[in-house]
Amino acid sequence: MKEEQTINKNLGLVAGLRALADFLESRPEMPALKHQRLCLWAWRDMDLFRVAARQLGSFTKKLDDNYFELHRLFGADLELVVTLDREAVCKKIVTWECPDENDSLLKMVGAAECGHDRLNEDGICRACGADRRGM
Repeated sequence: MKEEQTINKNLGLVAGLRALADFLESRPEMPALKHQRLCLWAWRDMDLFRVAARQLGSFTKKLDDNYFELHRLFGADLELVVTLDREAVCKKIVTWECPDENDSLLKMVGAAECGHDRLNEDGICRACGADRRGM
């Protein structure tokens, strides 16, 4: 039985990186290329993203308003980044800031909508805060 071999789809890139490494090593006067990135844009392809994530091994996760990224460093100045559209993995939740106290909320409703049937001992309506003394 013949074993199936997986073809490495990155052989051209690997050869180019080796040639670049030889080139840079042979030219010490070349200005430093700091923090270079190689990117795989999975965008909305979850299958591609899953395969790449498994192959990365250890990575750090970063995200911003648009992208969900997995980062793996190779030495100090070379990074491999797998990027996915953040909406493909994250659920956006919109939150509202509301007054904490029930009295504040009820006061916002206003007296026109209140029957003033919840007066405290001072004659102040608990629902809307209207002063009902003497009425």
